[in-house]
Amino acid sequence: MTDFVCPYCSGTENSSKDHIFSDFFGGRQTIDACRRCNSRFGHEFEGRFINALAPMIVSLAICGLKPKRKVTWKDAFIDLETGIKYDVNSDLFAIAPVQWRVLAEGGHAMTATDPRIVARHVENFKRQGKKISVSRLESKSIRPEITFPIQFDDNMKRTAVKMCIGLLDFFGYKRIIHPQTIDYLLNGETGPIPAGIACLSYQTLDELREPLSNVIYVQGMKKQKFLYGIVQFYGALQVYCILNGQYRGEDFAYLGKLNSETFLESFTEAPALNLQLPFGDIPADDYWTGLWQMFRKFDEQIEQVFGQNVLIFGQPIA
Repeated sequence: MTDFVCPYCSGTENSSKDHIFSDFFGGRQTIDACRRCNSRFGHEFEGRFINALAPMIVSLAICGLKPKRKVTWKDAFIDLETGIKYDVNSDLFAIAPVQWRVLAEGGHAMTATDPRIVARHVENFKRQGKKISVSRLESKSIRPEITFPIQFDDNMKRTAVKMCIGLLDFFGYKRIIHPQTIDYLLNGETGPIPAGIACLSYQTLDELREPLSNVIYVQGMKKQKFLYGIVQFYGALQVYCILNGQYRGEDFAYLGKLNSETFLESFTEAPALNLQLPFGDIPADDYWTGLWQMFRKFDEQIEQVFGQNVLIFGQPIA
């Protein structure tokens, strides 16, 4: 029996299986992690990050890239004619819950899905002596105009850090992450943040993967005393992770890939790419140019895979 050590918190009890690439993305390969971290991370930031990706994943489904699991984009759009809010799922069905509209004398109106709320408003209007009418709003088939923000927040960054640590653990590297990075993973933003948007072009990394793939790249550099990672979501959204700025080990590089079309995973040694990280304050013009290029790359990959792109992602929303 081998001694178990959680790669995230260094705990030694209650081992469980944790996915390197989330099973939400279609990942299957697991590592051993403590049950507490596994459960906590899922609720605290991984689940929130995945929910935030729902608009993007539904939009990719419109282009032709179907996710492993059905994804629902909550309150994707509102029909301005009826006021009905619609959810849209990755099967491209617009779904609206049963909604009721209460109209009261004097032009007062309200819409609700909960019959109890409707009943309270009806009673309130009655007490005011107003004539009322209650009608059921009928949903209809609508193709929404897709507009949504991409949130480069702590949930995305902590997920990326976790993925890098998972890849390192898969190859047998334990306890080489700087305590500050571990603290960020476990507790969020309590000090300097060792992760951020990688708004640079990494052509050498892109050449190692298929279009629209999810990627983890980690490299340890002995001479520079530096250990870092780059995570790409769907080949476009990039996060850099400073795993250890005081690294004392040997040179190495590893690559984890998850093909978003076939859901095939691979974990291999990789060439030393010596990728540049966007340290320090980035001029605003360079930042927005980098973001624009990131989304343009997204557009190009969609067109490469499907022959056309029915949506344009190259307009990031602040």
